[in-house]
Amino acid sequence: MCIRDSLNKMSDDAELGFSQLNENERKKVLVDYGGANVAKPLHVGHLRSAVIGETIKRLELKVGNTVISDVHLGDWGLQMGLIIEELKDRKPNLPYFDESFSGEYPTAPPFTITELEEIYPACLLYTSPSPRDSCASRMPSSACKKK
Repeated sequence: MCIRDSLNKMSDDAELGFSQLNENERKKVLVDYGGANVAKPLHVGHLRSAVIGETIKRLELKVGNTVISDVHLGDWGLQMGLIIEELKDRKPNLPYFDESFSGEYPTAPPFTITELEEIYPACLLYTSPSPRDSCASRMPSSACKKK
């Protein structure tokens, strides 16, 4: 049977070819999948794993399984560390970087979206493949600068 025939057969079936599992066959399924990376500009490629994960979740629900699902917003720990270090270099007088600061923090963000779009690519320069890999997330930013 070719794909066309299979799809035509599915389209004639209200259940699209899926049947409910018997009560004793049902399982609890955990679907853990990624979403967009919050530290990078969004593009259509970031949606792939979210679409695949959501599809698996819906198929499992369709056959009667109990589904627990979680969407992660990307691996943003390193990226946030890089952004913080770059921001510390650019704006060292911000109260967030003063360990002895005890007042109210500003309510306005310390940078604009336009600045963030420039900061992130700039800090990636410090993590290119070399002995300095990922040092910005572990060391003061001055130790990571290109020499």
